[in-house]
Amino acid sequence: YPIEKHKEGIYYLVNFQIDPGAISAIKRVFTLNESILRFLVTRL
Repeated sequence: YPIEKHKEGIYYLVNFQIDPGAISAIKRVFTLNESILRFLVTRL
C-alpha cells in the first residue's frame, strides 16, 4: 500500500538492547530523518 505516494520501499527489522530512557531519543532521530517514512519501536 502507498505511504506518502511511495509504492516501493525497503523494510528493516532491527533487534537491539538499549536503556529504556534512550528510547525517546531513538524515536526523535527516526522522526526527524526524512528518509524514514514510518517506524515502530516495541518492547519485548
